[in-house]
Amino acid sequence: MKNMGSMDQESMMVWLTQWDKPRLHRFLLALLGVLAGILLGLVLNTIFRQVGDFLFPPPPMIDMVSAEQASALMKTMPPGFYSVELCSWTCAAMVGAYVSVRIARQGQLQAWITGFILGLTQIWVMLKIPHPIWVVVLSVILCGLAAYGMGLIAERINQNAPLSAPTPRRASRKPTRRPIQPLNEATPSTPEFSSSELPADE
Repeated sequence: MKNMGSMDQESMMVWLTQWDKPRLHRFLLALLGVLAGILLGLVLNTIFRQVGDFLFPPPPMIDMVSAEQASALMKTMPPGFYSVELCSWTCAAMVGAYVSVRIARQGQLQAWITGFILGLTQIWVMLKIPHPIWVVVLSVILCGLAAYGMGLIAERINQNAPLSAPTPRRASRKPTRRPIQPLNEATPSTPEFSSSELPADE
C-alpha cells in the first residue's frame, strides 16, 4: 500500500510539473473560455440591472449604501423587480456557459466553472443587499440549470461542427528567366561577297 501511495504521488507530481505544448495550449484555451464567459455574464447582468433600475427606480431619498435602508427598500419592491433580477442572472449564466464551452472545446467543465463563479457573485450581491429568501433560492437554481443546459448545448454544437483543417496552399510557380547574353560577345555576322567573287551568268 505504501508503494502504491508513493507511485500515485510521483505520478501526480509528474502530471503537475511536466507541461508540454499541447497541454499548455488546452489550459490557455480553457482559461480564456472561463474568463470570457464570466466577463460577458457580468456585463449582461449589469445591463439587465440598469433596465430594472429604469423600470423600477428607487426613491431619491434612499441611501443604497446603508444596509438598513437597502433592506427596507427590498421589502417594498414589487415582484416585477425581482423577475428582472432573476432574468438577468439566468441570462448571464446562459451566455457565460455557452461562450466558455465554445471557446475551450474541452467538454462541459468550463460551463460548470463559469456558472459556479457567477453563482457565487450572485450570492455575494444578495448578502450585501438582503433579498427575500425565495429570490435567493430560485436564483441559485436557475443559474445552475442555465449553466448546465447551455454547456450541454454548446458541447453538442462543438461535436457537430469540428474545427476545419486549413486548406493547403498551392505552390507558386516561379517564372523561368532566360539567360542574358553578354554584351562583349560578338554577334555572328552574315558573310559578305564582292562582285568579283560572284559566279558569272552563262
